[in-house]
Amino acid sequence: MTAIGIDLGTSNTAVAHVKDGAPHTLCDAAGRRLIPSIVSFHPSGTVIVGDAAKMRRFNDAPNTVTGAKRLMGRTWGSPELIEMQKRISYPLREGKNRTVRAFLRGELYSIPELSAFVLRKAKAWAEEALGETVTEAVITVPANFNELQRQATKLAGELAGLEVLRVLNEPTAAALAYNHVAPPTSDELIAVYDFGGGTFDLTVLRMSERALRVRATAGDMFLGGDDIDIAIATKMAETYLEHHYYDPRADPEVFARVRVAAERLKIALSTDLEATATLNELMYGQGGKAINWTFRMTRAQIDALLDPFIERSMKVCKEAIGMLKVAPGDFDRVVLVGGTTLSPRVRQRVTDFFGREPVPGVDPEEAVALGAAISGTIPVARKQKAAAQPVAAAPAPAAEAATAEDDYPVSEAYGEAGVVGPDGLFAQTGKAQKARSRWNAATWGWLAWAGVGVAIGLATAGVIGLLRYRQLRREASPPAVEAPPPPAPPAAP
Repeated sequence: MTAIGIDLGTSNTAVAHVKDGAPHTLCDAAGRRLIPSIVSFHPSGTVIVGDAAKMRRFNDAPNTVTGAKRLMGRTWGSPELIEMQKRISYPLREGKNRTVRAFLRGELYSIPELSAFVLRKAKAWAEEALGETVTEAVITVPANFNELQRQATKLAGELAGLEVLRVLNEPTAAALAYNHVAPPTSDELIAVYDFGGGTFDLTVLRMSERALRVRATAGDMFLGGDDIDIAIATKMAETYLEHHYYDPRADPEVFARVRVAAERLKIALSTDLEATATLNELMYGQGGKAINWTFRMTRAQIDALLDPFIERSMKVCKEAIGMLKVAPGDFDRVVLVGGTTLSPRVRQRVTDFFGREPVPGVDPEEAVALGAAISGTIPVARKQKAAAQPVAAAPAPAAEAATAEDDYPVSEAYGEAGVVGPDGLFAQTGKAQKARSRWNAATWGWLAWAGVGVAIGLATAGVIGLLRYRQLRREASPPAVEAPPPPAPPAAP
């Protein structure tokens, strides 16, 4: 039985598993380690996922889904959804109970259904790499995902044919991956700077050899590498408009091609000082002549575009560490997660902010998946151990019967609780789940009684007010005047 770890990202998805005690990222036959989180619906009825779907952004943008993770668990009419609709090229519709649906090729799809296509691809990828059937997985989410978003993610996994062992916070998973490479020798305060394709968050953890505790986290759901791609693409469109008197943003499919070129420029400028992007037949001029356009960008130019986004991330960092009233220089380690952190500009700003170099040793784009795979080994090992025990086995001694949740400290992170054993393995505990259920029940019970109390109070106040009003009306009315007796009838002559 093999459990895999899946980093279901906004831009890309990574898959990992643990072999011989060490986590490894899985790749396909071509050696690719990342699956673009893109789904395209072909006119033939075929659903295309991954790199092939990414290419279809050129000519079929209205039927190609990108950034579905940002829509996960959103309600119709919410500010986040309204903002997201400005960033996507496919239509959305309102479903039952204010849910969000994507309208593609005349059919409506829920967001978990769309994410399930990506997860099926990840499952098939893992089965091909491992040569066995995969049925269990740990799926990661941003630390600031709410309960509805976490449940939607779990549903997507189940629709993909996976038993979701747990929905794990991305920074927690990343910390587990770095801890496996370089275990802490003493109690350490760690900052996880996670700048991915669609979201950003800064999480503060306290880590030691036997425990992992999340102390604080803050994030921005609309700050990621996709926003940087749009900024570069916008710069490219403005340049094209200046020279050719046409704005590529006016045509969604044309602008989709510009966005793809912008992403390639961003990746190239992470290692090079200068890069160019050539778009053949982007538009057609007089007489139907094709216009081939080349755009050049330098490291200095992209750094200028990056700075506002980095500054937004620094505000989130200050918010997170401000919760603990610690200084940036108090951290023992700084961990980078997400493809955006491959930018030299981002790394330099992070170094300047925290006063220390980020920890090396793990690919930022693979760290979350690796940590999720590590996390997935615990429940699988417990199942195997339980299956191997005879049904009528004698009860173990009290000392041996203790579970991990009794042996090691409990971790708290956005309502997620778990334990970390000596190997740095994180597991959500049954005790924590029960505690969370009790907390939810107590909270709703309190809110219900509070609502009853408010209703009674309003009704009482209404009755008192009505009685008082009537009393005032009586006091203000003039006293009744007794009518004079009728005149006596005249006497008879």
